[in-house]
Amino acid sequence: MTTIDTLIHLGAGPCRELDAHLALQPERLILVEADPSLAEALSARVQGRESVDVRHLAVASKPAEVIFHRYNLPDAGSLHPATGLKALFPGLKRLQTLTMEAVGIGDLIDSFRLEPDAVHRLIVDLPGEEFPCLRALYDGGQLHRFQWLSMYCGHEPLYEHGLAAGAILDWLSEQGFDLVECDETQDPDRPCWILKRNPLKLECLTLQSQIQQFLADKSALTKDKAALSAARDEQTKLAAERQQQIEALNAEKAALVNERAGLSAARDEQAKLAAERQQQIEALNAEKAVLAKEKAALSAARDEQATLVAERQQQIEALNAEKAALAKDKAELGAACDEQAKLVAERQQQIEALNAEKAALAKDKAALSAARDEQATLAQARQVEIDSLKSRLQEQQKRVTELESQLTERDQRQALLDEELHKAEGQIELIKDLLLRSELG
Repeated sequence: MTTIDTLIHLGAGPCRELDAHLALQPERLILVEADPSLAEALSARVQGRESVDVRHLAVASKPAEVIFHRYNLPDAGSLHPATGLKALFPGLKRLQTLTMEAVGIGDLIDSFRLEPDAVHRLIVDLPGEEFPCLRALYDGGQLHRFQWLSMYCGHEPLYEHGLAAGAILDWLSEQGFDLVECDETQDPDRPCWILKRNPLKLECLTLQSQIQQFLADKSALTKDKAALSAARDEQTKLAAERQQQIEALNAEKAALVNERAGLSAARDEQAKLAAERQQQIEALNAEKAVLAKEKAALSAARDEQATLVAERQQQIEALNAEKAALAKDKAELGAACDEQAKLVAERQQQIEALNAEKAALAKDKAALSAARDEQATLAQARQVEIDSLKSRLQEQQKRVTELESQLTERDQRQALLDEELHKAEGQIELIKDLLLRSELG
């Protein structure tokens, strides 16, 4: 017989199974009971036994303030009202309700510091709280610390919020526990279900979980691959658009260069015309100076040449008319010069604006070139990542094949074990018949 390191009985009550527990010779026997009177009586029964530890505690799926219901049947006490049990036992009466602080089952199991490689057994006798506690142990990774699991539970729900035994047993089967026996000797309405942890089933469940995880990873990789392909196509499209923009900017740049050359030629032509106008103005000024000199000479000779006054007066008037015409031409040339200067200034502003646009275009071209180089680098990195994902996918597919092969071998071994178990059960039945016949004889 395998030595049991720790046997834990949650909801021990009066513990009619105490002799059977002690017969298993566990290294530690821990009895937990919420009813204070039953816990006190139980402590008195095991006094002097160092391996037995009695705890007066209310146990729930998580720490909370709870109400313990005491009934006139000692085993009927629970954290939940006995609604279904009262239908079976009309004489059942609630004697008292006690407010307590319940300890969470996960914290309680951790406090026992169970050895990881030893054999442990858990007995759950928590009416109405069976499944929440078992589920809490599973969620906390503590359920599979126990090789043996016993549960007192009715075929039908006997307590408020409780579940039928069948539903809980189905769930435990999914977690890798096989039903070994249903003991109805103490209470056929609420028998003791004895289960044993099946390592092969647990291994199969682990393999199934790994396969499901692999399939999920494979699906995620497929989605990532599709997303990367879409991103690559988008980058290719973006690169093509950028190339079109660069070509359009180059065409605009060439047009601006041509326009600049035309403006430079126009500027030179205007400069030449302005120089010619300046020469004409200087010549007119020289002629004006000569005319002024001649007018002064004529004025000095007017007294001496009185006889020639009329003729000279006519000459002076003619010169004045010519002078007015020259002054008018000078004013027109001045206005034309100002207009040319204004036009030259406007052309200079246009040239400066074109130079600024040219610099901006050169800067945009450099930025586009850098973006194109960055996109090429990113595309190369994406290709490397895709190749890596393909390699991982091939390794995962290879692993799935190996796992499927192992699972097939496990199924074959399980079938052989089941066949051997059936044979052993048949032999046990045969031995029972022989013993019975021997006793009758």
